[in-house]
Amino acid sequence: MQALDPDVAQAQNALACARPGSALALKPDQEVVAMKLSQENARRLSALVWRERLRRFIPIVLVAVVLTALLTVFLVRQMDRADRTVSIAVHNGTVLTVKQGGGARAAILHVELDDGREVDAFSALRLTPFSGSHVVINEAQHASGKHTFDVVRFAE
Repeated sequence: MQALDPDVAQAQNALACARPGSALALKPDQEVVAMKLSQENARRLSALVWRERLRRFIPIVLVAVVLTALLTVFLVRQMDRADRTVSIAVHNGTVLTVKQGGGARAAILHVELDDGREVDAFSALRLTPFSGSHVVINEAQHASGKHTFDVVRFAE
């Protein structure tokens, strides 16, 4: 028995399972020969493969770019609608009452400021201040004219 080239033997084994009457069946006197491509045909085949890859991936990339653009537009619109802070004033105050919020750390404090005003201030401190505590409050004035009060820390 004559030793075959490993590529030829593999091709013959692959085609040996074909039915004897089919076009894939090897004739006993025929040998499998690898097809040679010219440089031009190889270049054209490579270009065709890359065109198919691009045809598959360009829609995915376009969808990603469009979604990113839409998200950017919505984010910019949200930022334009935001009520910007114009100025911040710092006050000392005394906690009168505490209204525990929905969160574990959030609370609304009714505070008497050092200038005599009584306001509700939001506190996100780790420890909720109790009645009678002295705290530092930031009063923020917004572009719309609204004033908000936030507890910054305990007074020293």
